[in-house]
Amino acid sequence: MQLLCDPKLESFKLLGLHRSVLLTLNPFAAVLWVRALLKGHRQGKQAGDNFQQGGALVVARGGEVIFRSASLIPGHHPSPAKLLRALTSARPAQALLLPP
Repeated sequence: MQLLCDPKLESFKLLGLHRSVLLTLNPFAAVLWVRALLKGHRQGKQAGDNFQQGGALVVARGGEVIFRSASLIPGHHPSPAKLLRALTSARPAQALLLPP
């Protein structure tokens, strides 16, 4: 497995991942933020582009995209079970998780 970093966010643009102030600062995202706080999750120091939404991509050997998920708002992530199914379905060459 490889971990790839992209500080210029070129891969985010290529994959069509969303960047938006309105997607980041909206009432539904605020509800998710409060829910996370109540569960004991705390956000540390932020780095990079705070308005860039993340996503997940699983690519099989040969370049076939097995799984793609683009976050619509903060806290919108594929479930670990979905990612695990995608990772085990076709012996992927690499998995790319793009955090916000």
